[in-house]
Amino acid sequence: MQSNKDGQKVMSWYSHRSHCVEDELTFWKNLSSGKKTDHYYLGDVEFCKNLRIYEIDKHIKPFQQLERMSMLDLGSGPASVLSNYATDKISVIPVDVLAHEYMQISVAENLIRPIAVAGEKLSEFFPDEYFHVVFTSNALDHMTHPWHVVQNCFHILKEGGVFCIRSFVREADRQKYSGLHQHNLVLTTDGVIEENTRINLTEGTSFEMIESVEYSDHESFMAIFVKQ
Repeated sequence: MQSNKDGQKVMSWYSHRSHCVEDELTFWKNLSSGKKTDHYYLGDVEFCKNLRIYEIDKHIKPFQQLERMSMLDLGSGPASVLSNYATDKISVIPVDVLAHEYMQISVAENLIRPIAVAGEKLSEFFPDEYFHVVFTSNALDHMTHPWHVVQNCFHILKEGGVFCIRSFVREADRQKYSGLHQHNLVLTTDGVIEENTRINLTEGTSFEMIESVEYSDHESFMAIFVKQ
């Protein structure tokens, strides 16, 4: 039988999660209504038509010559920034654990909405070596176990495939550990480190970092890996 203390812990967890979800929904609602200027506007059709991640273009160009190509957008939010890559030959699959909650947020009609899959469950949902590209932007710091998520990304990525991490630096500190921001990610010469635990997120894999970019504001970075 569950004790009162256990019951209180469960209620506390659900209360915390509910608050975190509300924070995320508020953030994205502001973007879709154009109240923010530091991110794309989900509701701006013309702006969204030009969305591209130029840093990865040269790395994925060889895959675009294939008969079929698959891209995963992990932790996409209400819609994928990779939407414009989708063609008859290129499939773009966004996933986000809050996909159902995000349905209440309006997005431009040309954007692809996510399906509800947690990063820690990717290997249960997709077969091994399924994707040519796995992309995640400002999402790993939200997840319960970032290292475990990266292991999942490794398994579902094809050999020679590209894995891209885009993130703010020390986002948990910046957000004072509010909401879902519980991990401080930093870029080093060895890869992406979760600073609080000193865990290299690609440890235990054959990922090789082939390019890294620290943006001029020094508050964000991108790391691009290839699966050897």
